[in-house]
Amino acid sequence: MSAEDPLFILYVLDIRIDGLTQGHRASTGGYLLGAALTIKYVYDVHPDNKFACMADIGWIIGHIYILYGLLTKGVLTTVFKSMPVYPTPSRYWQTIKKHLFTQFYSTLTTIQLLHRLGSYHVELHDLSSLRVLSSMAEPINPEAWNWYKYHFRQEMCTIVDTFWQTDMGSTVVTPFTGAIET
Repeated sequence: MSAEDPLFILYVLDIRIDGLTQGHRASTGGYLLGAALTIKYVYDVHPDNKFACMADIGWIIGHIYILYGLLTKGVLTTVFKSMPVYPTPSRYWQTIKKHLFTQFYSTLTTIQLLHRLGSYHVELHDLSSLRVLSSMAEPINPEAWNWYKYHFRQEMCTIVDTFWQTDMGSTVVTPFTGAIET
């Protein structure tokens, strides 16, 4: 197999002038290398870690952080197919506590929703297994950042905000875990 052989084609929402959807073709070598490097350096993932990415598997972030990236490190992953607040607003926190996840990756919209629902749902659960918190989809705002930091082991967790582009196939801009104070 060549490094340039296709690994997958992900169809995005962009519609071309001719009315067809645009497919993003990821090459085997480049995509897997990018996945392995971001898993190692951005999220500080080790073989004994458990990574919780709450993105949809059909999204590029779901592809890399639910499947391909974690497989390059042999790390336990999860496919979370549910609403973040169903059947209870504690759904994510119950899952983190039950499976002892070390990294948690979710959208800013979800973080803001959980913040609005109240800290009570977070405080019910021991989340001491967490080491890295991350947000995706849009830049994290100070209010969400502070809530995230305060309720998730405070100075014990690193917070990583990521910027993505589907056609890049990987994180474009983000700090390395532990490289800057969060």
